[in-house]
Amino acid sequence: MLRGLRAIGIRTMRIYLHGNRLFMYMEADDSFDPARDYQTYANDPRTRQWDERMRTYQQRVPSADPGDGQWWSEMTEVFDLEDQLTRLDA
Repeated sequence: MLRGLRAIGIRTMRIYLHGNRLFMYMEADDSFDPARDYQTYANDPRTRQWDERMRTYQQRVPSADPGDGQWWSEMTEVFDLEDQLTRLDA
């Protein structure tokens, strides 16, 4: 599973637990396409086993499309301290 994430271009991933919700932060190569690359990763039997286990710790995000089987939903970044300090110092 871990090597599979690296193989599809994910460089950094952190997952946080809050109650029964998981928040995931990840950074990927510029060529990473979730619609294409994640499906390759998701087809691995060990990945499916891990995913099934992790779903017991969370609830579907209300904005995720249940028709597509989505559990996660993209968020829009609204603040980055490092970026703001860089702009301030420029």
